[in-house]
Amino acid sequence: KSVEGLPRNSGTHAAGVVIAPKPLIDLVPLQLDEAADIEAGISQERMITTQFDKNQVEELGLLKMDFLGLRTLTVMDDAVHFIQDSTGQTVDLDNIPLEDEAVSRMLCAGDTQGVFQLESAGMTRLVERLAPKSMRDLVPLVALYRPGPLDAGMADKFIEGRKRHHAVESIHPLLDGILADTYGVVLYQEQVMQTASILAGFSLGEADILRRAMGKKKVKDLIAMKTRFVEGAQKLHNVPPEKSEEIFEILLKFAGYGFNKSHSVAYGMVAYQTAYLKAHWPAEYFAALLTSIIGDADKVSWYITVCKDRGIPMLPPDVNASKEGFSVEKGAIRFGLVGIKSVGEGAVREIVRARKEGGPFRDILDFCKRVNYRTLNRRLLENLIKCGAMDSLGAYRSQLLAVYEKTLELGIQQQRDYNSGQIGLFGGDDFAEVNSVPLPKMDEMSRSVRLKNEKELIGFYVTGHPLDGYREALDKLTPLYTLTGDTPAVRDGQFVNVGGIISSTDIKVTKKGDSMAVLALEDFSSRIEVVVFPQAYNEYHTLLREDAVVEVEGRFNVDERGSKIIASRMALLEEGKPPVLSAQARNTRRGNGYGGGANYGNDYSGNREDANIYGFVNENPDAYAASLKPIDTELQNQNGAVLQGCQSHLENHNGNTFNQNGAIAEKTNSLNNDGMSNIRDEQGHIKVPVSAIIELVITPERETEIVTRALIAILQKHHGSTMVFLKLMGSRRRIRLDPRYYVNGQDMALQDELRDLLGDNAFRVKEI
Repeated sequence: KSVEGLPRNSGTHAAGVVIAPKPLIDLVPLQLDEAADIEAGISQERMITTQFDKNQVEELGLLKMDFLGLRTLTVMDDAVHFIQDSTGQTVDLDNIPLEDEAVSRMLCAGDTQGVFQLESAGMTRLVERLAPKSMRDLVPLVALYRPGPLDAGMADKFIEGRKRHHAVESIHPLLDGILADTYGVVLYQEQVMQTASILAGFSLGEADILRRAMGKKKVKDLIAMKTRFVEGAQKLHNVPPEKSEEIFEILLKFAGYGFNKSHSVAYGMVAYQTAYLKAHWPAEYFAALLTSIIGDADKVSWYITVCKDRGIPMLPPDVNASKEGFSVEKGAIRFGLVGIKSVGEGAVREIVRARKEGGPFRDILDFCKRVNYRTLNRRLLENLIKCGAMDSLGAYRSQLLAVYEKTLELGIQQQRDYNSGQIGLFGGDDFAEVNSVPLPKMDEMSRSVRLKNEKELIGFYVTGHPLDGYREALDKLTPLYTLTGDTPAVRDGQFVNVGGIISSTDIKVTKKGDSMAVLALEDFSSRIEVVVFPQAYNEYHTLLREDAVVEVEGRFNVDERGSKIIASRMALLEEGKPPVLSAQARNTRRGNGYGGGANYGNDYSGNREDANIYGFVNENPDAYAASLKPIDTELQNQNGAVLQGCQSHLENHNGNTFNQNGAIAEKTNSLNNDGMSNIRDEQGHIKVPVSAIIELVITPERETEIVTRALIAILQKHHGSTMVFLKLMGSRRRIRLDPRYYVNGQDMALQDELRDLLGDNAFRVKEI
């Protein structure tokens, strides 16, 4: 036990630097960090480090600073240079307007890809809710999107307070001035210190010690400070101990994850600057961003898709035009040579240098003679040819691949002879004709092989798209871009017919030993996951191969992980021919129809271990909040009217006839003003047709955690395929629930349990 708690080995802080007014050797014991040479590969002199750790160094009174590198700063600097080169404009990021309409419009629309700190799905939703108008609005966003504030519901309170222009609730009147800028929410570490100072009489030094203790979770210090806080608040302002303890707990929950305000302002400023560059010079900004991640193929591929979606042309790599990283040419982005697989930075620098010195390369032999032979190898040359980077040399890729090895040998030999002085003996160096390599007469490699090579080596297609021959069929199907993003155009739970090429296939085995698959399906516009559960897998497993072009019919599903399709039927698409499945009648268009007629929800409510593989069952009530998706009530009503108006004289279950404009022609007494059915039988039950939705009205007094958990249990107990909406009267929101909380609408026991929990008039039904 004598060695427990003692350091086992020494390490070096990633960014910590100690600053002192005189040589450190006079103030603190030092050592040479031998581990740095071995682990970090540092070849220069070993780093000098303190033998004391960071806490002991601070206790001695020395200044310890953390200097962190930020890739985004390089991105912004590169973007400014790209703007200068392509437009002649000089951008001073320190003097840009901090309230810009284009930036606000972009962020409010959720267009946050590539914006520093704002591009995650959760942060994007928060940005859309907050609707920032200026840089000032981004400052609290950085502090709000942290585990502490999110868990405590501070983000909701802040946004609601911002809408009302005052705090939703006051923690204590004495703190209203401190928390006015953040609408009653404790958001910054400075507010923790001010609260302790004003409410409990702490000096600012003591308040800073409290902040540190909270951040480091120093239990002993916190117990003593809590007593001091409670006693001080009661003595100075007669605050009841219960209230001061409540305030202390609020501070404690926040402080472990809190930012200081200067940190938030700095991050908010960088976020705004990147948004400003993206809004006004998107090609230049994304070229700089792509260059910064050029070694990450997955990220490069994703941002190329983002650029294409924004209408920014992507030019292929070219040894006669490309630079090391991505560059801008007349509003388009040119792919950087370093982004090609197995093409190193050293080789690219030599390619660019040779081109600058001698002009564009004339042919492959000219390339091999002029680029430093020490950086050339067979793999590099092969990949340059396969991805299309040598297409500007005027030959087929197949021809270049047939001669590149011989050409490389000739080019290297001539460079060696020239360097050794042998060429000078013959009075000149014009060996181009003697050493020229004739190209064989042969056809170009097949289009499918070219496209596959391009996708493999640079992450996107250059000379076309493997789906070009299927455009007619795909035009008749749902585009994938309408299903992706945070605001898909298709209703959750709706059946869709989509098509595309299978880019990846992941076969899984359920706990029961059945096979299923998770596919990546791509069309011209986007990419989406397709889940093929065992029942569908058994029928269509022969189609589940990479590069197969297929049509998929299934139920669209959205949860906290994103969008996906639950496949029910599949078929191969043929070039120049229309899709097959969309022209056929589905067994059931509404409610039932999973896997050849079985109900998706009910089918997997009894087979949850299979569904749970991909997260379609979640028994944790805490996930409930994450499954709620706010929607626009008016939009839903409008969509419902459109659906009704597309068919003439539909008749609902109570005999009401709808005309072609979706208006009710007669017998309107069975529906209330919202179009909800309120006709009940003798037992107080409402008939729920298969094609209906259920709306549950939650009164303000029932918007509590206890009722929420009880509601979750009821919905999961009666799981089915009928869509459920919540109408929250207190917070004035209408929410669509995740499919895991859909119910069996024909189960009358469900209505009885909901009536007991929510009241007599909470259960409502509407035709869709």
